[in-house]
Amino acid sequence: MAFCQKALRVNNPDAVMPVLEAVARSVFHCPRPVPLQYGYFAIDGKDNNVRALVMGDGATAIRFCCRYQHDVPVVEKKVVAFVQTHEAVCELTDWVERDG
Repeated sequence: MAFCQKALRVNNPDAVMPVLEAVARSVFHCPRPVPLQYGYFAIDGKDNNVRALVMGDGATAIRFCCRYQHDVPVVEKKVVAFVQTHEAVCELTDWVERDG
């Protein structure tokens, strides 16, 4: 799966799941995020082309990954649009991989 370079940073750690639910519903028309393994959630219904990753308890970042590389720009554009209408609860951030 190909990761998006843009991620959501949620302002309040207690709001991560409500924000993830809002992304699933309003952006991907999925009734609710479906928990998978290792912090991943299916967020696009039965298509299973887009997943969200929440990196453990207390995390405030939500990353997105796509089954197909060509979907990454489309998903990033949707995430940007979501943040623009939900600035009170989250912001856009560039994900930077860190070694170690």
